[in-house]
Amino acid sequence: MGSAAVVSGKGSGTSIASRSLVVIDLGSNTSRVVLYDTTPDGGLRSVGEAKELTRLGAHVTDDGTLDAEAIERAIATMHRFRRRIEGWGSPPVVAVATSVVRAAPNVEEFVKAVERGSGLRLRVLTEEQEARCAYLAVASSWELDEDVLFDMGGGSLQVVVTHKGRSSFAASRPLGALRLARQFLEHDPPKEKELEALRDHVRSSLESLPLEKVPKGAKLYGVGGTVRALARVAMLMREYPIPRVHGFELRKRDVEALAELLLDLPSDRREEVPGISADRADLLPAGIITVSELLRATGAEEVTVCGFGVREGAALETIGATLPVPAVTLARRSVEAARLGLGFSLDHGEAVADVALLLFDRLRGRFKWSEEDRLALTIAAWMHDSGAAVDWPRHGWHSAYFVQNVSLRGLSHRATQLAAVAVALHEGDPLPEPGRKTWRRQLGEADLETGERLGALLLVAEAAVDLRARVTAPDDGRLLLTVTEGSRVPVHPRTLSRLARPARKMLGMELEVRGG
Repeated sequence: MGSAAVVSGKGSGTSIASRSLVVIDLGSNTSRVVLYDTTPDGGLRSVGEAKELTRLGAHVTDDGTLDAEAIERAIATMHRFRRRIEGWGSPPVVAVATSVVRAAPNVEEFVKAVERGSGLRLRVLTEEQEARCAYLAVASSWELDEDVLFDMGGGSLQVVVTHKGRSSFAASRPLGALRLARQFLEHDPPKEKELEALRDHVRSSLESLPLEKVPKGAKLYGVGGTVRALARVAMLMREYPIPRVHGFELRKRDVEALAELLLDLPSDRREEVPGISADRADLLPAGIITVSELLRATGAEEVTVCGFGVREGAALETIGATLPVPAVTLARRSVEAARLGLGFSLDHGEAVADVALLLFDRLRGRFKWSEEDRLALTIAAWMHDSGAAVDWPRHGWHSAYFVQNVSLRGLSHRATQLAAVAVALHEGDPLPEPGRKTWRRQLGEADLETGERLGALLLVAEAAVDLRARVTAPDDGRLLLTVTEGSRVPVHPRTLSRLARPARKMLGMELEVRGG
């Protein structure tokens, strides 16, 4: 794989040069190497990954010194990662280490040994830099305001408070899941007095942070493998219908249920619980206690789980991505990144979006549509033809699959599903009952109806673009398509029928075509 590629098509006005970048995260518990395709505007797409359970945090002496086994494990891991990178064509590499390496008295010796043994330069992140990476990962995923985010690694906990979307306060505390488990949980399963001592320690550590000043209603975002593991179990417990951890809202009552389920189990029994991997089973009690205390300290009712972290933050910092930006800009960047792999053009999608959004704004008061609904329609318009890369006759359904499964930023789970419904219906075919049943379970009846209405807007907007027609919606219940004078595109009666049915059923409007 080369270090650069060019994707043709106007989209944003010019061809987009993508560049490959590798990031290595040598963590306190697990280590990963990830290959990214990046775009100049800050788009990021993971195209390759490998993981190693290094457990560096379990191989330190009482004063935090990384022992000989920790050094050997790190060298072996980085050597295997280097072989993987060579298989990817040797693109540029950024390798970072975090808390357990940073805190080690022999950090310089460790870094030199790793570089000699693997040939890869290792950058040890400061507390501020690690917190910055966590911030960038979350800020590249959603539009932030007055919020709190945390990154719970194996050795430390980074907490960031945002103001108007920007980081206004950041701090690091030695509250990593592996560190806490080793420090407080001597028995398996842990005894109640150990859990209480752990809880008191976490609560006392968090009290030194200005979390009591966080505005009521602020969102809490969680980063890190332990938080993702808790989310996976909670998703199964709730029979959550969307199989995506990124964006899942881990509720306070989920954490309470997880405590009841997992704290009394030994680690080998926890491994048997669906969603829990062997490398996380012994860390989850510490994770449950810490997340519970963060919810208490911030007054939040749920944690929005971020599937990205230090690796993405380091990549975004390296490519100089501008953050924070509005949600629609985040979405646009991720659509551009998806285009690198799927090869669709945005020209037509942008033209359809312009018309669809004009209709949306005209009708939003009637249907009480929100800004999130508007964003969902925008994404649907941009990506409605992406499935043509698989098969044109059913491209709407393939496009819906891509909307649901590529890494779209700036959207909630609800908005993503709305966009997928709209895309699936943009050819005018009704939603079959099996599909309706699935989406009803994911969205609920009211939101499914919103998705169907957005699909009707998308259908009409694409027809208007193809017919070179102007669309208006006067107050008399009509939907007017006025074909541009001189257009050579004929308006077939079958086209009118295909547009009229969803316009009447979903929008309550009678379609009328003038000209053509």
